[in-house]
Amino acid sequence: MRLPPIVPPAVRTERPRNERAPWAGEFSLMERVMSCSYERQLIATGSLPFSELKQRNCINKRARVADQDPDFSRLIRANLPHID
Repeated sequence: MRLPPIVPPAVRTERPRNERAPWAGEFSLMERVMSCSYERQLIATGSLPFSELKQRNCINKRARVADQDPDFSRLIRANLPHID
């Protein structure tokens, strides 16, 4: 899978509109790191496909719910895929 080049937002918006690189969510540095790590088998996946691993590891909703909870860290990690 070929990943798009990383274009920092500041660089992208400083160019004239007709010279700007296309923008998509895949420009995230963390996304590239995770994808490359997965492809090179550098992260434990429990044999999950990358798309499912990424979806199951998304903690956004749990983080919003646990916002001010003193047990925040444990709550957002509950039931995440992991290798024992």
